[in-house]
Parts: sequence; C-alpha cells; structure tokens
Amino acid sequence: MSLYEEIKRLEDAKLSIYADSKGIPTIGVGYNLQEREVLESVLKQFGYTRESLGITEFSYLSRDLFNVFEETWTPQNTATYTTQVNQILSDYATKVTDGSSPRITFTFENTTTDMEPVFDTAIAFIEDDVVNRLQVKLGTSQQNAQNLFDDLSNAHKASLLSLAYNGGPAIIGNNLSKAMDEGDWASAYFEIAYASNWNDTDGNGQGDTRIYGIHLRRLDEARSFSVNLDTAQSKALLDKLSSEKNRITGYLNELKSSLESGGYAELAIAKRVALYDDLNNMARDLRNELGSSGVNPPFTTPIRNTWTRKKCPKFE
Repeated sequence: MSLYEEIKRLEDAKLSIYADSKGIPTIGVGYNLQEREVLESVLKQFGYTRESLGITEFSYLSRDLFNVFEETWTPQNTATYTTQVNQILSDYATKVTDGSSPRITFTFENTTTDMEPVFDTAIAFIEDDVVNRLQVKLGTSQQNAQNLFDDLSNAHKASLLSLAYNGGPAIIGNNLSKAMDEGDWASAYFEIAYASNWNDTDGNGQGDTRIYGIHLRRLDEARSFSVNLDTAQSKALLDKLSSEKNRITGYLNELKSSLESGGYAELAIAKRVALYDDLNNMARDLRNELGSSGVNPPFTTPIRNTWTRKKCPKFE
C-alpha cells in the first residue's frame, strides 16, 4: 500500500475544510492550510496558478486566503470562514486568463486524482518534524535520522506521521525513538498504543486525561507494528504485553469519554470491557501462533482490572 493510502486509512479524508483539534484549518488527509506551500499546492489543483492568474494576482489571492486561514478555526465558525474563502475564490476566478474554469468552492472532488497530488507537499512538513524529533532523541545526525525514517515500511512511516500530526512531534519520545532505531516493533507497539495518550484538558501545560477516542486512534496507529511479524517478533510482542500488564491495566482504567457538552466522563462499562476483550484476543492469537510454530509461548497469569470488582475485565 502506498504511503498516501496508508495515511488515508489513518486520517479521515475530508473533501472540505474542517477545523482540526488545534484550531488549524485543514483539508484532505491533514493538509495544513496555514502552510503556504500546501495552500499553493491545493490552489493548483483548483485551477489557480501563477501562470493562469499572473504572478501579481496569484500573490494577492494567496494573501487574501492566508488572512482567513491564519485565524483560529473552530467547528462553530468553520461555515462562516468557509463562506469567506469561497467568496475569495469567486472573485479571483474572473481574473484567470488562460481560458480555464477554476473552482469557486474550496472543495476537493475526490480523494484520489484530485486530493492525492497535494500529498507530497503536505506530508513533507510532518516528515521533517518526525525526522528532527528522531535526530534529537537519538542524539544522531540529521542524515542518520533521515535514513532511519526512509528505511521504514510505508505502514510504519504512516504510523509515525499520523502520530506526530495528531499529537505533535513531541509525542515521539525517547522510548519510541529508541524502538524505531533498534527495530523493536514490540516496544513501538506498546509506546504508541499505551503510552501516547496524555492530554492537557485544563490548559496548565501538562497531560491530565487519557481520552477514549484518541486511544482508538492510537491502536490504529500501533497496528502496523503488530502485524506481519516473524516468530521472534511475535514472541517479543507477547513478552512485552505480559511484562507491561500492570501499566496497560492502569492505562485502560484511566480512559475517559468525551462529552458533546464538553468535559469528560467515566468510560461506559461495555466499552472498557471490549478493550480488555480485544487485548485478550490479541494475546491469545499470539500464543496460538507461537504454539503452532513450535515455540513455547511465555506463561502469563491473568491480571485483573483494579477499577472495581463489579466492573472487572481482565487481561490474561
């Protein structure tokens, strides 16, 4: 699968502009419209270029749109700002001189031929963030960090890019960087799935809440490190899950659900139990796979959810 398809699997591809969790106007598969190069790449798909408008008019169009995109967008003001953006396109559409019919709504027509050509420009900014983070955390050269990233599979690249886009590059810490450097996919899985979900919900600059919706995304991002494993990697993953039982249980018990009215609440029992069931099934499949390969899987005693006795799933 191409890197674009991998990212599209993790990101919900959007044909129209939306406000991301940081208030950044975004389109496509996380295309940040506050990045001028990304904006120009999108405009090219919509029929606006320096050639079709002329250098001066194109610079004015970019300026006028950027003035709107540099605002903080929210779900509440997205419709208002989008109307402003579409009006700007309509105004400049009449100034195109090459006889083409540029788009007058800031919307992709599809997620393939229309959206994909912007991908290389948009993803380059996130890739730079990831590579820089690996360089700092591993204490290595820029070239070595770039080589490390380049040697990853598209699925692994997509996991890191999605993680950095959603949580910011700082989410790639020492342990995950070390795991990537050593090809330790078991530790990479654990770090993404169970150690990358602290969220600052009270604005004090420190993580205080583990959010259920983000956990589901982290599981999806971590998945590439738990599939297509050889026997040694499968055993390492089961060993890792077994040795980190207490941390995993504590993490799952701390998950909160987001309320539409704002704030967070205890996760519904059924959802929490389902997470334990999925984890147990994963461990069971790994044990069965190892057993069928003639490998004696590690013995693991059940650990029980310390949440309450009544709500007591377990990770076996």
